[in-house]
Amino acid sequence: MALTKLKVLMAQKYTLFSICFLLAAGLCACTAHPYPGQAAAPVTKTISQVNLTRTQTLPPPPTQTPPPPNPLPTPSRLPFSTGTPLSAATLTPEVSCNLAAPGTPLDVTIPDDTLLAPNQHFVKTWRLRNEGSCIWTQDYNLVFFSGSRMSAEPTYRLLRTVMPGQSIDLTVEMTAPLQHGLYQGNWKLRSASGDFFGIGPNGQAPFWVRIQVDNPSPEEDNSTPTPAAVTKALTGLVILMPSDGLKLDTQSISSDPASVDLLYDSMDGLDPQNDAEWAFFGNRPPEPGECDTLNFSSTPLDVQNLTSSDYICFHTGLGLTGWLRLSSFDMDSGTLLLDITSWR
Repeated sequence: MALTKLKVLMAQKYTLFSICFLLAAGLCACTAHPYPGQAAAPVTKTISQVNLTRTQTLPPPPTQTPPPPNPLPTPSRLPFSTGTPLSAATLTPEVSCNLAAPGTPLDVTIPDDTLLAPNQHFVKTWRLRNEGSCIWTQDYNLVFFSGSRMSAEPTYRLLRTVMPGQSIDLTVEMTAPLQHGLYQGNWKLRSASGDFFGIGPNGQAPFWVRIQVDNPSPEEDNSTPTPAAVTKALTGLVILMPSDGLKLDTQSISSDPASVDLLYDSMDGLDPQNDAEWAFFGNRPPEPGECDTLNFSSTPLDVQNLTSSDYICFHTGLGLTGWLRLSSFDMDSGTLLLDITSWR
């Protein structure tokens, strides 16, 4: 009985499934095949088909080239030391505009201590080289500076232009003094702007003529004989720069420590050398023989405490006697101008 009911139910389910299948097939057939004279229903496209169609028909978007990146600024190189030594131009000291140097030779005529007769006419010629950076034009002059002028003119114009490195001969006509003794005349050059210059490291030293006037011969000397006396030998002005050495007997500057009588130091003053000595005399120039009674000293002489009215006696290492006076003193540069007289 139960088995019979089961068979019946299964038959019913099969019949129902068949009916549903047939209905579905008919629906599909009606859709795919319309009745005669009826237009076919449009086919609905799926989303995927629409997207595919749009992709195939629309032009592709233009390719945008990205802008090039801004170039980074090139860093500038910082200066750095290469350890290269300074150039020769940097190490070369600046050359003075006006500077003279002794030529070869300096004394073309009348070398130092030439023996001349009283009132004898002579011609002195110096040879100088332009050691500065400026041209010596014909507006430059040879000028008398100090000492004995010996009847020469005080000023002479240069006869030609002298370029740096060139030399020129400077000639002056002179006459020996009437009195016998040693005479020296100091000369310098003067630029077109009025600056005085000479020879030496700083162009401060003058160049000079120095002569010895001989005694007249006995047959020519008809004057009444007089007792022998100390003769005034040399008078002049001397410029000293710090570290200069001075020979008092010739009033010349020397760098040889063994030959100088005074060594000038801007801090210590005038320091006597080689047995030279000095002593205060007073406020007037001493006469020959007046210095012999003084107490001499070899301690340095402080020029900063001197005045132009202080007269100083001295003894040189060669035994000469004389006096000196501070004519001027430049505190800034330490330059001294000494008025000196020495006797024999």
